[in-house]
Amino acid sequence: MTGVFSLSQATGDFFYISIVGLIVGAVLMLLIQFMRDVLRRQGINDVIFNTVLQIMTPFVIYFIAEDVFHASGVIAAVTAGIISHTRNNHLIEDLPELHLVTEKTWDIIVYLLNGIVFVILGDELPTATSHIIKNAQFKTWQAVAYAFGAWVVLLVIRVVWIYIYQLVAQWRKKTEKASFRISLLAGLSGVRGAVTMAGVLSLPLVTASGAAFPQRSLALFISAGVIIISLVVAVITLPLVSPDDAQPLQTRASLSDMDADDLVDTDEDEDSDVPKAPRLTDDQSRIYIMRLAINAIEEHRRQENQRAAYDLILDYQFMIRRMEAKSKDDGAIQRVANDEVALRRVCLTGERQAIERLFEHHQISKTGYQLAMKRLARSQRRLNQADQASLTLIIHSWWLWLKHTVHRIIQLARHQRNPKVENERQLIDRESAKAAIKSLSKYLGREDVATAELDKQAIYHLVVFYRNRIERAKSDDSFSREAYATQVNKLRIVGLGAQRSGVQTLLEAGNITWQMAGRLRQYINYSENVLMMGEDEE
Repeated sequence: MTGVFSLSQATGDFFYISIVGLIVGAVLMLLIQFMRDVLRRQGINDVIFNTVLQIMTPFVIYFIAEDVFHASGVIAAVTAGIISHTRNNHLIEDLPELHLVTEKTWDIIVYLLNGIVFVILGDELPTATSHIIKNAQFKTWQAVAYAFGAWVVLLVIRVVWIYIYQLVAQWRKKTEKASFRISLLAGLSGVRGAVTMAGVLSLPLVTASGAAFPQRSLALFISAGVIIISLVVAVITLPLVSPDDAQPLQTRASLSDMDADDLVDTDEDEDSDVPKAPRLTDDQSRIYIMRLAINAIEEHRRQENQRAAYDLILDYQFMIRRMEAKSKDDGAIQRVANDEVALRRVCLTGERQAIERLFEHHQISKTGYQLAMKRLARSQRRLNQADQASLTLIIHSWWLWLKHTVHRIIQLARHQRNPKVENERQLIDRESAKAAIKSLSKYLGREDVATAELDKQAIYHLVVFYRNRIERAKSDDSFSREAYATQVNKLRIVGLGAQRSGVQTLLEAGNITWQMAGRLRQYINYSENVLMMGEDEE
C-alpha cells in the first residue's frame, strides 16, 4: 500500500490485528451468548428471533473488530465461531428446532454466497484478461503459466499434506495403510473457489498515494485461472485415477441420504453364525411405514370422515407408487403399468355401461350423457397412449388436460347457477364409480384371470380412487370445510403415529440402522411440524 516495507512495523501490525481480533471476537461472543441466555430465562425463545440473532452475530463481530478496533474481522469471527461451538449451549438441548433451523439457514446462506463469488468472478475476469493482454510487462502465455504453476503448487501441497496425515493416522490408530491414490483423489477434488476469490478481491483498488494497485489484474487473472484449471482438471482426471469399482457420483443430497450400512456397520459381527435380519433401503422403509399409516387410517375410517380418509389414502398411495417405481427395474415397472392399464380398461367399461344405463332410463339428460361420454373418451385415449412416450404425445396430453381443466372451471361456474346440472353430474360420478368397482370385482373373480399375478397395489389404488369419487360426488349440503379440515388433521395424526411405531418396529427387528431410524423419525417430525403450522395459521 505504501511502497515501503518495514519488518518491525509489519510484525507489530500482524500481532496487533491477530491478538486484538482474537480478543474482540472472544469477548463479543461471550457477551452475545450471555445476552441470549438472559433472554431465554425471560422466556424469549422464539426460533425465528434466535435464528436471526445467530445469523447477525458473525457480521456484527466482524464489523466491530474492523471499524472500531482496526483489527482482523476474520480472526474475530473465526474465534467467535469456535467459542460458539465449543461452549456448552443449553439452547441446542432445549430447542432442537433452533439448531435445525439455523443449520439449514446457514446452508442456504453459504450456498448463495458461493454463488455470488462466482458471479463476481464472471464479472471481473473479462476486465482482468483484457488488462493482461494489453500489459506490456507480461505476455499472456506467462500469465497462463503462472496460473498453472500456482495450481500445481497447491495440488502438491494438498496431496503431500493428506498423505502425511494418513501416515500419522496409521501410526497412531493402526488403521489401513496410507494410500497415495486416495491422497491424489482428495487433492484433485479439492477445487479452489470461494476462498481464492475472496483473498484476491480483498486487494485494494488503489495504494495510499491514490495510484492503481500494482498488478492487481494479474493477481485476479491468476486466481481465476487456478479456479478454472482445478475445475477442468478434476472433471477430466478423477474418472482416470478413481478405482475401477468406484460408486456413482454422489451429490450433497445423496450423501445425506446414504444408507448407514455404506458408512459403518457395527451392529453385528460378520463372523457370527446368527443370521442377520434383512436390511431395508430408505425407500423400502418409507413404503413400509406409509402402508402402516394407510392401515391405521382405514381402521379409523367412519361414515362421517370417509372423504378425508380416502383423500389421505390416495396421497399416501401416490407417494408409495413413486418410490416403488424408483426401486424396480424397467421390466417390473412395465409389468405393473400393463396391469394397471388392463384394470383401468375394465373400470372404464363399467363406467360406460352405467352411463348408458342412466341415459336409457332417462335419469340424465342428453347433454349430461354426451359430456360424460367425452370424459370417458379422453380417459380411453390416455390409456391408449400409456405405452408411448413421444414428446408430441406428451404435449398433446398436457394440452388436453389444460383444455379439460378450463372447460371444467367454466362448467362449475355454470353449475353454481344451475343446481340441476350439478346434481346430474354428481349422479353420473356416483353411479359410474360404483359400476367401475363392481366391474373390477367381477373381472377379478373370473377363472381365466390370474389374480395372484396382478399388482395388488394397482388394484387397491383403483378401488380407493373410485371410492373417493363416490364420496366427492355426494351432496354438498352436508359438507363442511371446517369439519373436513378437522377430520383430515385427526387422521394425519393417526397416520403419523402409526409411522412412528413402524420405525421402532423396524429398528427393534434389525431391519434398519440407528442412522436410518433417525432419518425416518426426522421425516415424520417434519410432517408433524407442517401439520402444526397449518393449524396455527388457521
